[in-house]
Amino acid sequence: MRQVLVKRGPPTQVLDINFPIDDNGRHFSASYYSRILPNGEKYSRRWLVYSTSKDAVFCFACILFSKTTTNWSVCGNSDWIHLSRDLKRHEVSSNHFKSTKCWMELDLRIKSATTIDNVHQNLIGIETRKWQEILKRIISVLQFLGSQNLAIRGSSENLYDRNNGNFLKLMELLAKFDKGTEVHINNFRSKQSSFHYFSHGIQNELISLMAKNIKNHIVGLVKKTNTIPLYLTVRPI
Repeated sequence: MRQVLVKRGPPTQVLDINFPIDDNGRHFSASYYSRILPNGEKYSRRWLVYSTSKDAVFCFACILFSKTTTNWSVCGNSDWIHLSRDLKRHEVSSNHFKSTKCWMELDLRIKSATTIDNVHQNLIGIETRKWQEILKRIISVLQFLGSQNLAIRGSSENLYDRNNGNFLKLMELLAKFDKGTEVHINNFRSKQSSFHYFSHGIQNELISLMAKNIKNHIVGLVKKTNTIPLYLTVRPI
């Protein structure tokens, strides 16, 4: 998990929101993401992460590598009155130095493909790409059924049952011509894999995500043009 997070890097630093004001009338500011050194040079605090759900800041390096429990790695720091002081103390602390060193070293090893378990990481990469391809096929089938206004499920949720619905029937059809889908289904049926991601719960979740994406796209078009797209006009029944 550390390697995955280090490879992705720290989350994007939150900038374009109105930060919540606490009981003292204070709030976080994006200006804390950088520090002005005595020589006038601007130093980016890449490790500093603001959590919108916690309304607190964390240290990315210490969350991953700190061997001691601190606010910077567990609860977050939301003492906005003393944040400037706390930031300066934290970034010169030995614990932060050690954590940052571990972060930078692992990041360098990942980029140069010299991690101790590099072979294992390659296998994880292959497995990740396999599941990505399976999800692409599932999403494509759901998109097709939705665009044609066809029912998705039948009275059965089992593969190769007579009345298991359009979705599973299309996945069975796809398996006849697509090697990846064929292997995926065969692995599940032979119990080499415990998951197939064809269940109604996964279908509903993917449909919900696609619906949200479509809605956001339409809202974006309306905001951009200040007009209602023609395909959204209501037709009389």
